[in-house]
Amino acid sequence: MIKSVADLLKGFLEKETQLLESYKIVKHPGIIGDMYEGLTKEILDKSIFDGLDLRICAGKIKNSKNAFSGEIDCMLVVGDGEKIPYTDKFIYDSSKVVAVIQVKKNLYSKDLKDSFTNLKSVIDVTEERDGEEFHSNMLRSAYRMICQSELPKRSELEKLPFEKQMIFHILSLEAFYPARIVWGYNGFKSEYSLRNSMIKFLEKNISTKDEKIRGFDPLGFPNLIICENNSLIKNNGIPFAYPIDKDLWWPFLVSSPENPVYFFLEIIWTRLHFMYGISSEIFGEDLNVDELHGFLFAKAKETKEMTGWEYMHIDLTKEELEKPLNHIDWEPTFLDNCQFVIINELCKKEELKYTDDKELENFVIKSGYTIKSFAKSLKETGLVDIDNGTFKLITEQCLCGISPSGKYFAGDNKTGRVERWSMNEIKKNKNAL
Repeated sequence: MIKSVADLLKGFLEKETQLLESYKIVKHPGIIGDMYEGLTKEILDKSIFDGLDLRICAGKIKNSKNAFSGEIDCMLVVGDGEKIPYTDKFIYDSSKVVAVIQVKKNLYSKDLKDSFTNLKSVIDVTEERDGEEFHSNMLRSAYRMICQSELPKRSELEKLPFEKQMIFHILSLEAFYPARIVWGYNGFKSEYSLRNSMIKFLEKNISTKDEKIRGFDPLGFPNLIICENNSLIKNNGIPFAYPIDKDLWWPFLVSSPENPVYFFLEIIWTRLHFMYGISSEIFGEDLNVDELHGFLFAKAKETKEMTGWEYMHIDLTKEELEKPLNHIDWEPTFLDNCQFVIINELCKKEELKYTDDKELENFVIKSGYTIKSFAKSLKETGLVDIDNGTFKLITEQCLCGISPSGKYFAGDNKTGRVERWSMNEIKKNKNAL
């Protein structure tokens, strides 16, 4: 469903953008800006679901101390706000804001700076409060996918490596703050130039021990930056997620030259899915893996002089970025017999203590593993965490099975994806007979 809606909205967007271009003769920056902001609101309005008491408006965000954000071009909010007299703009309490969009007719290097500053004001005025259940669910889902381990309790944080502690804090705030999006209709003409401009922008904002520049930790980056048909997408697990590597580098920003409306819908719909319990069927069969270009990696760093974030980037050439992305079919994790038996048991119990379990140890050894090597193999499936001598599932709804070709498999079926994959495999097998 989401792919179809994204394609329809992209067609609408292209048609309406052409219409706006024909009104360049107006030559009034305010009116031209209003046209593009109006188009963005129309796209957002066509993207949301009826019956949720959601509103779309422009205005400002405030908190209980009467601190205000910068002016927001487009906000997705819940319920009623305070209308600013003699305008069509509103003031909303930060607790009612789902997403904000900074609209740019033209997005170039100076506009990146303006967007960072404006969207940082949203973070600055959003007050800490007791989170709702959906905040915890978003955080847990994101942390599991990115860190490949169970969400720790706050009392357990100090036991984690410093880098993971910092990722936890960033992800907990990402779940709490509104989604922040920059939408540029013109500007950088290629994915390469958009990426290159971001690198130059960051190079001008590097902290030193004598000058600390705030707002450039991973939280400070918008969730999505769109410029024409190219996008920079934050890998914060809501919904896009690539796991940290063995050295704890977090691939937190990726890019794509494909339909930006799709990434926009994924971000908005994922939040609404968690907030209102909307069925995951809105995302369609979900049997394709989104291929994205790796871009920025982040790693928390602590020295005597300062604590902050270190970045490194993947320097892809223009030619490499222009090659078509090869999307692949999603598959569950395939297992050997030993892994399948243990994960199948975990599906019943969710956790299994393996220390001092001679029966389990003998079974593992007969399968050609040591306990240590087997624990490592389970961890690498991305389905199991190892904690204090215990195997623990980090899935919402683990499902195991045997494919028509005789392969053991397991995966998280929280969206019904494993079942759909299995049914497709059965159909393929019947057709091949």
